[in-house]
Amino acid sequence: MKNIHTLLSEIGITVPEEKKADFDKAVLANYKTVAEVEKITTARDNYKSQLETAQTALKKHRLSD
Repeated sequence: MKNIHTLLSEIGITVPEEKKADFDKAVLANYKTVAEVEKITTARDNYKSQLETAQTALKKHRLSD
């Protein structure tokens, strides 16, 4: 995976050295990598599945009362 500075330089944009730290901080605060998004999506899907399982169990329990 290429870092943001490499990607920018490939299209002709360079961040001055004195601004790189601020730029990196802003990028890290506002964007996620594909791997991070996949991890978050997987966790979300797991929670959704657990919720659906719990809701189904509650419905069955209510019907049996």
